[in-house]
Amino acid sequence: MHRKNNLFSICIITVIFFIGCSDDKTQLISNTPTDLPYQNYKINLQSNSGSFLETVTIYWNEIEGEVELMDSSTPITPNGNSHLFNLEPGEFKDISIQVKLDDSTYVDSIQIFTRPVYPVTNFKYNIVTVQTGNETKYHRNLTWSATEEPSENFLNYTIYRAESVNADVLINPTDCSCDIATLSLADTSYTDLTVQEESGLFAYFYQVQVTTGNGSRNSLIYNYTNFTSPLKIVLDTSNVSTNNNEFIQITWEPIINSNTLYQYEIWRSPDEELSDTTLLAIITNPEQGKFMDRNAGNGTSWYYSVAVVDINGKRKFSGFIAGWSKP
Repeated sequence: MHRKNNLFSICIITVIFFIGCSDDKTQLISNTPTDLPYQNYKINLQSNSGSFLETVTIYWNEIEGEVELMDSSTPITPNGNSHLFNLEPGEFKDISIQVKLDDSTYVDSIQIFTRPVYPVTNFKYNIVTVQTGNETKYHRNLTWSATEEPSENFLNYTIYRAESVNADVLINPTDCSCDIATLSLADTSYTDLTVQEESGLFAYFYQVQVTTGNGSRNSLIYNYTNFTSPLKIVLDTSNVSTNNNEFIQITWEPIINSNTLYQYEIWRSPDEELSDTTLLAIITNPEQGKFMDRNAGNGTSWYYSVAVVDINGKRKFSGFIAGWSKP
């Protein structure tokens, strides 16, 4: 995306150069304050990305002229100074906007995204004993902290189980026919009485899936380590932008050859000492390789890292790389 921005800037310069030779051409002006003849024409794109499961609304300044949104190559004519997009949970889109006024066209772009379904957290299990006559039986007791999904979204929890020699099937459990229980939002524990284990061993592995009316999300697989964890992301100065207004863009090489990636995490710190790191976004799509921080402000500098989390919950941070936005 960084390269595209550079190419776009070159195209803008070329168009402006030819304006002097012909008055019938349209002048393209990017949403950069020094390029705008009047500060009032600044588009100032904003959104409520990451707040909802299936919709994102973008907003911009009320300005004169014809406004056209572009979803990839599809034009959209909005009403007023906002527009609502319907998306899947965890989906990312790149949206551009054009404002045509007299002989000039003002352009800006924004990345919008919905949040993924909230999984259960603190999922773990331990052995409990059940005494039947003279026989002691060992069973797994599963516990977790409830999903943060609102009750009106929630449908059920599904418990999946796999033998330790075949635990990889839990990466896509809906394909394995290995569900053993369906529970309600009030449930935060489950004892599996249908199989036995030896004390201290893991003959079986488990997973809890949260299902809503919009989608689903699996838990981490507690204590499972017999897999190849994805490598960490490598960031350098070319991956974090220093030439944009009102946002800083982070790009990375997606991990597309691993099925053990649970999520990417975008972390931000105000200083190199990492005194106050903040989690900005969770990305579940392994093919996503860009994040636009629209809350960076103007004339600010931040340090960014992309963390890789595997299906067991192990987190690997890239180095924190500095980026800044124009004043």
